[in-house]
Amino acid sequence: MKKIIWTCDTEIGELGNGVENAYDIFVLGKVKGKEVGIHYINETAHKYGATIHHFIDVYQPKYSRQIIDACERIIADGHSIGLHTHPSLMYGKRYMYEYSLSEQQKIIEYGQNFFEKHLGYLPNSHRAGGYGADENTIFALESAGIKIDSSYYHNNGYCHLPQMSVNSIQQCCGTNVLEMPVSVFGIKKTLFGIPIWKNVMWQKLDFRYGASVKDILTVIDSAQDQSVFVLFLHSFNFLHIIYNFNKGQFCDISVANSLLEDYEYLLSEIYKRKNCIFSRLDDYAGDVIGNQYIVNRGFSFLSAIRRKFQRTSFV
Repeated sequence: MKKIIWTCDTEIGELGNGVENAYDIFVLGKVKGKEVGIHYINETAHKYGATIHHFIDVYQPKYSRQIIDACERIIADGHSIGLHTHPSLMYGKRYMYEYSLSEQQKIIEYGQNFFEKHLGYLPNSHRAGGYGADENTIFALESAGIKIDSSYYHNNGYCHLPQMSVNSIQQCCGTNVLEMPVSVFGIKKTLFGIPIWKNVMWQKLDFRYGASVKDILTVIDSAQDQSVFVLFLHSFNFLHIIYNFNKGQFCDISVANSLLEDYEYLLSEIYKRKNCIFSRLDDYAGDVIGNQYIVNRGFSFLSAIRRKFQRTSFV
C-alpha cells in the first residue's frame, strides 16, 4: 500500500504578525462570515478517513490561550500535533539555522515546555519554519527526545540540512532522529513538447503553492508500492490573500473557493484508490528508498494565472 500522510503548518505566518485578530484569520480561517481554517481542514479530512498532523507554532505568546484551545480540539477530534519552530517573534532571527546549537536547544525547550505545561503532552515531531533547519537543529531535537523531523525540502535554499536522496526517509546527521522529508517531485517545463530549460524544478506536494491536484495524483499513481508521501497544507490554505509590500499591509483577505474544491477532490480521489491508505506521521517507523518523480508540465498561461489568483498575491 502507498501511505499518504497529511501535514499542516498551523501558524499565523511572518506577514500576519501585528494583524488584529490574526489567529482567528490565519489559523481558524474566519473571514467574511466563513470559517475555512484548521477545523474545516480536519472535518473535511475526517469524511475520507484521513487525519491531519498539525505542526503548531507556539512562539506567539499573545495567542497562547487560542493555541491551547486549538490543540485541545485537534487532539479531541482524532488528529495529531507536533512542534513548528518560527522563532523570530520571540528570539529575533527568522530561521533555525541562524541560531547556535545551544540557542536552538532553548527554542525547542520552550516549545516542549509549552506543550507539557498546557496539554500534558510532549511532541514527538518537529518542522522548522521555512524549512530552515540545519545539523544543529537535528542535534537539538535528539537531545530533547524528539524522534521525527520533517524539515527537509530537497534543493530548497532555506533548508540547510545535508543533502539527502530525493524523498528518502532515514536517520539524519548520524542521530536517531528520523527525517521524513517534505515529499517533492521534479517539474520539467515544456512548450509544445520541447523542454524550455534543462534543470528540474523540485516542487512539494502542495496544491496551494506550485503543484496542481493533477500533479499530485500523477506522482502518487506513478509511485511504487510501499511509497510514503508527506503532503503539505497551511492553516491559511484556503484564504486568498492580497498583500501590499510597499505599505506593509493586507489589502484584502477572502476565501479561495477553488482551493476548497481542490482539497475535497484530492481527498476523494486518494480515498478511491485501493492501493492507497491515509497514514499518521507519528506512527511511522522504518526507512524508505527515495524515488524521483518527474512530471512534464506544458506551459499554460491560464494555469499560471489561476495559481496566482487562488493564493497569495503581492502588489
